[in-house]
Amino acid sequence: KKWCLWFIKLFNFRNNYLYDKEKTLVVEKFLKKSGISDISLIMKAARNVLQVLNQIYDDSKIWCFCGSGNNAADGIFLSILVSLEGKDVTIIKLGNFEKQDRIFLNLIENLNIKIINKIPKSKEIFSNDIIIDSILGIGINRKPDNIIKDAIRFINLKKKYGPKVISIDLPSGLD
Repeated sequence: KKWCLWFIKLFNFRNNYLYDKEKTLVVEKFLKKSGISDISLIMKAARNVLQVLNQIYDDSKIWCFCGSGNNAADGIFLSILVSLEGKDVTIIKLGNFEKQDRIFLNLIENLNIKIINKIPKSKEIFSNDIIIDSILGIGINRKPDNIIKDAIRFINLKKKYGPKVISIDLPSGLD
């Protein structure tokens, strides 16, 4: 615990929710060297996003847009936590889920969480709904493919009409 407090103080992370890519990569590298697994990081990220989500939740439907990689895993595990709290959640699968996601996918299946493989129709998402953007993360190293671009456009359009958007890692529509 002492090293963690030292690390937070060194990088001035306390009470700051926005980090740039470089600081985030430094933190991830440090935590992995300290023996913290990817799955543990995913679970911690999801738990922290859930705290933010619970501050704005008001019997809304939650739509979790998931790409691939660790960012998708954050969204998948968040969806599990949301479902366990009795909230209505649907996962929009936009990419291939990776090996570590299989553990979470088994839980999703057992919890009967709905997964769809396409962007929902605009009329399905209401102004009081919440959209989770778990599409792209800091590891993105290529241009988004068409379904990802379509999802980003869809989220940007929908948020103009009321649904709140919570982005995990980074907002997918940023350059």
